[in-house]
Parts: sequence; C-alpha cells; structure tokens
Amino acid sequence: FCVQLCSYCGCNTKASRRREPIDAYCDHLVREIAEVGARAGGGKVVHIHWGGGTPSTLGPDRLIEVFAAIRERFSIAPDLVHAIELDPRYVDPALARALAEIGVNRASLGVQELTPRIQQAIGRVQPFAVVERSAATLREAGIHRINFDLMYGLPGQTAADIRNTIALAASLRPQRVAYFGYAHVPWLKKHQELIDQSALPGVLERLEQSETAHEELVALGYEPVGFDHFALPDDDL
Repeated sequence: FCVQLCSYCGCNTKASRRREPIDAYCDHLVREIAEVGARAGGGKVVHIHWGGGTPSTLGPDRLIEVFAAIRERFSIAPDLVHAIELDPRYVDPALARALAEIGVNRASLGVQELTPRIQQAIGRVQPFAVVERSAATLREAGIHRINFDLMYGLPGQTAADIRNTIALAASLRPQRVAYFGYAHVPWLKKHQELIDQSALPGVLERLEQSETAHEELVALGYEPVGFDHFALPDDDL
C-alpha cells in the first residue's frame, strides 16, 4: 500500500488513503506469522526486510505489533540485519523512534531523482530538503546505515541531471546507493501511461546516463558492487 501511486512505479501496489485495508492486511500478516511460526517450530531469524511502500503507511504502532509477533514465535539473532524501505516524504520522528525501538538498523530511502522538473514528470515531488530531513531524522533516532535508491532513464532526464542528483545525494553520505534503470511497461502498469513516452531517453542516452552514474559515484569514493549497486569502502557490502 502507498498513500499515492507514483507514475513510474512498477511494483505490485495500490494507493489507499483509508486505514481499513491497511489494518486488515496487518491483521492477516500477524496471523500468518503466528501460523508459520507454529508450523515451522520457531527458528532463528537473521534477516528481516520490510519492502516499501507499505512500511511507510503502517505507522509506528502496527510496525511494533508485527515485530512483536515475529519475536514471539521466532528467536531473533543478536546480529540481526533489520532493513526497511521508506518513502522520504513520510518519515517523521515518531516513525523513526519506532523503527529504532524494534531494532531496524538499515533504511533504504526511495530518492529516485532530485531534479524538480523530473519529479513532476514522474509524480514523485520530494525536494532535496525532504530527503535531507528524512535521513537526518533516521540518524537522530540511531539508524545510521542509510541506502539511497536512484533511477536513470526517466522522462526528460539527461546526464547532467544525473550528475546533479548524485552530487546532492552524496552530500548526505548514504552508505549504499542503488541506481536502477526505469522500465516503461504501461501494458503491465496502467498508471505508467501518465508518463510521456516521447520524453523517455533512448537506448544510447540510457547507456550514457548509466555510465555517468558509475563514473560520478566512483569519483566520490563509492565502490561498484555487481551491476547497479555502489557502497562506501567501509560498508560490509
């Protein structure tokens, strides 16, 4: 669930401004955790990953409730990797405190792009100050390992936009950066029809953007890991 759908999104999600379907989903999830725990006889949990954007909409109380259900049925490893995906627009001190309380130790922020006109084109308006405040709020709560998700191949995007976005994003010093290529599949995701297909960069432009991202991040001290991930040298990735 998301508060609103971004026009570039390719995930299996839907917008919900009402609490009822979100709470119903959460109730089912808690029951499923109990059933799986009972059938599996418990076991040790070494990695928990909350996929976005539902965690941004559950709210502090329900996040705590779901984690309590996991802790009740399973053994939590002392070195648990506990990660969550978050929409920067909906990170506030109450949410950050709740995440720290349940032991979240890594947060991935969906930054995507920091050029205002491109944010308008993809239906994801979040000025740099919003991302900056979100990262600061998480760190103030004790969650210091921050990831940024960025995108290339967006409508109207240029290599210059990539360089500007990376410079701004890197100023917040995320430990990891993932740079994904936008996949335009309106026949699968109807809402992508809101994107002007004629404004999408071509194959060679996408290649240039991908190479620009790689060069800029490496120049800023990030090490490439795999196809589209980058990490600071002291990060365990």
